[in-house]
Amino acid sequence: MTRTSPLPVSHEQTRDGDHRLLTRLQESMTTLLIRELHTAGIQHGQRVLDIGAGTGTLTDHLARFVGPHGRVVAVNTDTDQLRPTSIIDVHCRDIRTEPLPGEPGTYDVVIARCLDQQHAHRPDTIEQMITLLKPGGWLVLGELTYAPTVVYREPDAENASALITVVADAVLAALINDDQLMNWGTWAPATLLRYGMEHICVFDHAETWTGGGPGTAFLADHARRLHDVLLQAGLPADDLNRFLNLVMDPALVMRSFPTGTLHARKPR
Repeated sequence: MTRTSPLPVSHEQTRDGDHRLLTRLQESMTTLLIRELHTAGIQHGQRVLDIGAGTGTLTDHLARFVGPHGRVVAVNTDTDQLRPTSIIDVHCRDIRTEPLPGEPGTYDVVIARCLDQQHAHRPDTIEQMITLLKPGGWLVLGELTYAPTVVYREPDAENASALITVVADAVLAALINDDQLMNWGTWAPATLLRYGMEHICVFDHAETWTGGGPGTAFLADHARRLHDVLLQAGLPADDLNRFLNLVMDPALVMRSFPTGTLHARKPR
């Protein structure tokens, strides 16, 4: 194993629908986005638009925040795991081609995650979200971003760190699927400023993943999904099999894929 740079990945092959992996990305951001919602001062009686609702974990939190006199409108391309209630309305919608539900100026909070993993047209979608916000309303975004893989402790195996780094970088490149996300923390605030948003604040988050845990299991899942792509890019099959074993080794400690979150307010 001699590679030291990320493998090239075919975007066309990574765009085939895999709602399970997208949902895992959405769900991984729940705790971070709840923090942003507290900053935004979410409260009883408010109306919230939840874009990329996934399995509804965050949607349920939102319903508790707004209470019986509030409303949560949950939007996802796959709504099988979303259940409407007296507080929650569910919309099955492809935001790449369909408008977001609601009238201009009617939401107190608009929250969205993994827009880029859904391949939404970001400028158009963000403009819609801002339009739907009431004056003084808050926009909250969460996105997977790019940073090179870091291995803090490697399993006791030859070239383990180099192999893990190469394959993990290739998987992350496939997930973000857009060169602009390498500078998401710069691009997103600049765009929101052009739309007149204020009180813009961006946070970058990463944690440690231990081999065999949920994070490395997610990494292994996606490497399996990209099996053919990685082999076509020149990764030997034996190396890929070694990688799948190495990321399940409890001796491994690595940095997680980075996540960016952002909140911004629409002027009153």
